[in-house]
Amino acid sequence: AAFVISELVIADVSNPSTPVLVGSLSLAGSAFDIAVSGNYAFVASSVNAQELQIINITNPALPVLAGSFNASGTDDGNSVSISGARAYVTRTGAPNFVIVDISSPTSPTLLGSMNLGGTPRGTVELGNYVFVVSENNTQELQVVNVTNPASPVLAGSLDLSGTSNASAIAGFDSTVVIGR
Repeated sequence: AAFVISELVIADVSNPSTPVLVGSLSLAGSAFDIAVSGNYAFVASSVNAQELQIINITNPALPVLAGSFNASGTDDGNSVSISGARAYVTRTGAPNFVIVDISSPTSPTLLGSMNLGGTPRGTVELGNYVFVVSENNTQELQVVNVTNPASPVLAGSLDLSGTSNASAIAGFDSTVVIGR
């Protein structure tokens, strides 16, 4: 048996020339992405029973695993973004787009999920839409309507020229910026 352990590290960067380690927490599996909202850090993980790990960082010196979410199947969580009481988690396999209710971080629940083309690599929510970048060569940007989180719907897509995969996304107002 092989066990992979990753570490969540918290650093104080109030003085950028001398960052200081404040606290850390060993986590099972590999951490692929982190999003922070309020007193919690949300980690997309390779652990089959914890694709989303939720860490309480109220006391940065003593972070604590507060909860986790187990998506169906055995595929890794590879990205996470947070908007309000929702976490948008992408995975390496079906369902590869998962919406999680994180209003209770100690017991997150599934709101909805769907399969998108290619392997999604990142998300950003703008209004009632989540914009997803992926390794799909004909749909590097996929637009998901999440008005009804129990039944997300593919609303549109964008095919970028060439065959480079999209791997990162950020957004503001009515604009998204894609890295590939």
